[in-house]
Amino acid sequence: MRRPVVYLNELSASFGRMATENIVKVVIQTIESLRAAQHIRGDLTLSSNQPLTHMTFGAKRHTLSGLLGNENHESWQMLKAIAVACPYTSAPAAVLPGEDEEIVHGRLNGIGMTWAWKNRSLIVSFGHRKPWEDDRINVVYRKLENSGRITRATKVIENISHPSHAVTWKMILRNVGFSISSSSLVYESIGFAMRMYFDDHGFPHVHVLSSRSSRKVLLKIRIDNCATLDGEVNGSKLKEIVQLIESNKAVLLENWERCRRGDHLIRL
Repeated sequence: MRRPVVYLNELSASFGRMATENIVKVVIQTIESLRAAQHIRGDLTLSSNQPLTHMTFGAKRHTLSGLLGNENHESWQMLKAIAVACPYTSAPAAVLPGEDEEIVHGRLNGIGMTWAWKNRSLIVSFGHRKPWEDDRINVVYRKLENSGRITRATKVIENISHPSHAVTWKMILRNVGFSISSSSLVYESIGFAMRMYFDDHGFPHVHVLSSRSSRKVLLKIRIDNCATLDGEVNGSKLKEIVQLIESNKAVLLENWERCRRGDHLIRL
């Protein structure tokens, strides 16, 4: 698992000659959108090429503190609660885009959008006009091939510029940074595999099998305290299973809730 990161859409930070009071409304809405996303993923990080506190807005080049009045402003306090990684390369475990590829909107290269696409994540935009106010943005992916030919493909980047967009992309926010399973399998190694099943009942637990292809459950074990509910395995394997559960307890409990909701599970 890597820390979930969303990327600031730097193209949306150009406000032109918009009135200051309207810029303030858009900036506050963007901060509220980030907080809405953070309510879904508490460990969310915003990545940008420069700190928001260093950015300037509009023709008069307002700073964030100038727009919000002072650092005691409620939105400023919200912003302080959001983890920020600057520049983009400092985002934890980020996949770097290649020098031969880019995301383009119109005639402009979208750096934040390129990073979001490469990392299968979302962008956060200042939604002062279309398309930045929409929940998805149509873009073009361009790649320079070894032959020297440039290939192009239409892509859609999921966007958050309003608190309602965080709800729209709730599943993506829940999944970003995780390896998602396409089945009930949540872990496999040479020694054993683990599965979790939809509509299971009782205490939150996992099913331990000898391999992913096996149908025989060796052990049914609780997630919260690693108490055995059914079955038996030898001491060394039990110790390995318990260590795995204890070091991934939060993710496995999240998986239990996903089972209840019918969502895809997270692979350890």
